[in-house]
Amino acid sequence: MVNLSTISMLRRVFVGCIWLLMLMGLVACGRKTTEEQLMPIVEKALNDTSSVYYVNPDDFSQDLSSFSIGIFDDGLWGFNVLEAFLTADQFDNITGVAKADGIADFAGEQFVYLADGANASYGQYPQRGNLDFLKESVVRDALFLLDNSYYNLVIDERPYGVKSRSKLLVCANAAASTYGFQEVETLLDRLHTDVMALSVADAAATSFLDWTTQHSDVAVGVLASPQVIEAGYYEKAIRRSKDARAYSGKVAVCNQATPHLESMMGPVAGVSDSTSLPQLGFGEGMIDITLLDRYDFDFANGAMIYSLKNGFYSELTINSPENLARFYLVSLVEKYRKQGNEQPLQAVILACPYMTALRPILEETLASLREYKRNGIYLYEDVIAKDFVFIDPAQEVVRSAYQALRESHLLALRVIPTEVEVYLSMPTYGTDATVLTANGMFKEAYRYGRAAGSVVVTTKPVPMAYRYLSLSDLEQMQWIAPTAYKLIVNRLY
Repeated sequence: MVNLSTISMLRRVFVGCIWLLMLMGLVACGRKTTEEQLMPIVEKALNDTSSVYYVNPDDFSQDLSSFSIGIFDDGLWGFNVLEAFLTADQFDNITGVAKADGIADFAGEQFVYLADGANASYGQYPQRGNLDFLKESVVRDALFLLDNSYYNLVIDERPYGVKSRSKLLVCANAAASTYGFQEVETLLDRLHTDVMALSVADAAATSFLDWTTQHSDVAVGVLASPQVIEAGYYEKAIRRSKDARAYSGKVAVCNQATPHLESMMGPVAGVSDSTSLPQLGFGEGMIDITLLDRYDFDFANGAMIYSLKNGFYSELTINSPENLARFYLVSLVEKYRKQGNEQPLQAVILACPYMTALRPILEETLASLREYKRNGIYLYEDVIAKDFVFIDPAQEVVRSAYQALRESHLLALRVIPTEVEVYLSMPTYGTDATVLTANGMFKEAYRYGRAAGSVVVTTKPVPMAYRYLSLSDLEQMQWIAPTAYKLIVNRLY
């Protein structure tokens, strides 16, 4: 005969088993949900051995120090990041101490740069409601850098070329930092390799918050292209970094768009259509005549287009990248001053790639503003912090990369010459001619209308060659990345 205590014990065991089964079910469901949230291309890269996207973790089981540093963007604008890697001397190569030693920090490293121009511009996909394809493109960039092969020509059926795999993936694109980079991080995390990924926008944001007093209210300016400013990519990066460290202080962000710099960069300053450049007037993007003494424009060699009437300017148009840099910085600082914020500007993030080359001009302009007086009062004394800094995202991601690779013992530390390989994505051979422009690139409707998850390969990365470049491309490369340009130009054919 079974007594009551035995029945009670059996009941408890039964209930306990039910709860255990339910808990196991919840865990399994949670795992299933997580797996379902993976993008199809990430799922294939991790689990589908028959897919062209599959990544074999065994390929990364050996010492990765001899692997390359991979950089990707949707065009050649990220060359300023490549230039920063090639010229960096922020550390002692022997001790690792943050002190220049006269030797390039990444001496002996190999670099692979991918310009996904066929799918550019990344910033257009969010505007057109096609985030999934943007994310997929960013993951494809990462997979190309992780792979050891490439297409010699877009007509090739298979990638016969052999290249180095990358040990570090650097996202040089602001839109990709916001959409797609997280999927790349997830992919690398699931692969369980030592390969790392860094984002230029996140590196700049992290650097700014590292530099500020912990949890204090701070203010930062951002100089970037109109598209980047409108989308708020750097504000979002600051917010991500702020949330990650539970930063309790308020962060004020003052944005200034920098249009026209791309068209102005080159051996010969100026563009053919001067009507779109900043001119005398009132409002955003116009030259304020009352700020003329603060702009401190250079009028030599046609750097300004102007006419005088009765001793006053009747026409005034900026016609040089240097004067544009002066104009944009003064406009940002003056905009912030008029907002009446309590906190001074602690920093300005140079999120426009061309600002790196123009930094000496920015330094001069900032020094001039510090000394500017009106009615005996230093007008910007409470607007510009005494310990103000310019933050160059390219320099910050380079600093983060060196520290991460050194801590992981993945620096090459070789005495061989540095090499750079550059690849451009191009429409796949055989693409329907009705969706191509006269120069062989995708028409906008097709480019931004493609659906993610398709098995059709619409683009192929091929080695950069003269036939894919315009004179303007070469001029801009030489302007923003002279060191990289010298290493690359002799490899072109």
